[in-house]
Amino acid sequence: VVGVLPDELRALWAVQDGMLLAFMAEVDSIVAEEKREKGTGANEPSPALKARLEASKAQSECLDTAAGVFWTSVRYEFPALAGKDNIGVRTGWEVVWFTKPLEAIIGIVKISSPGHSPRSGLLDMILGRRGRSK
Repeated sequence: VVGVLPDELRALWAVQDGMLLAFMAEVDSIVAEEKREKGTGANEPSPALKARLEASKAQSECLDTAAGVFWTSVRYEFPALAGKDNIGVRTGWEVVWFTKPLEAIIGIVKISSPGHSPRSGLLDMILGRRGRSK
């Protein structure tokens, strides 16, 4: 354990988490709309769906930026993380680093706080994946 995440970074994580939830809801909605359109025999997405797809790309870039700001801020706040490849935040907002690849210790990388349940999407975000495991 390197330290405990300060309130400012907890707030930044909450913003990032909200962005992730909004993005995932939009992706689910786009997939449903795409299925509806294909069910009507459409060969390609409607102009409205194409616009939503483009907007979701911008939303994805914004999410990537927010994640980058968060993890850069964590590294700045905890200089002991310099040169460490595998960092995470676990229950109790404890900031940690690992010698093993992050995938090898998935169970430890969860954030929880009072009134907040851990989400598997955080690991996906950390690893740069777009989908969430369910």
